[in-house]
Amino acid sequence: MSNLRALLENGPPGASDFQDVAYGDIVKAGLPGPQRNRIVAGYERDLVWPDQKVAAELDGYRFHGTRAAFEHDRENDAALHGIGWVVFRISRRQFTVGRQRTLNRLHALLLSRSGAPSAAPAARRSAS
Repeated sequence: MSNLRALLENGPPGASDFQDVAYGDIVKAGLPGPQRNRIVAGYERDLVWPDQKVAAELDGYRFHGTRAAFEHDRENDAALHGIGWVVFRISRRQFTVGRQRTLNRLHALLLSRSGAPSAAPAARRSAS
């Protein structure tokens, strides 16, 4: 039953290893756990925080490095912006090279959209 509950709350496993790693690192850092692979404004979103109206899109160059993908991503973002959501795009390289910086930025964005008091992500606290 707990597997079914997790599936209903978080969505199916990521569509890529990048999504699975990012999701795991976000949760390990103590950030709110996002829902995965949800439809918002007519498009499937990689990670979403509905309460904060934030969607994170995880972009590897392999699937997002063409002109068509570039245009699709802009249309996708505009659909979200039109309903008051914020898009946080993360490239695979950004996440690999600057993981903590990316998690800190995501944390700040989620806080700014929730009105909650600031607290550093877990990974940052342990490094201090």
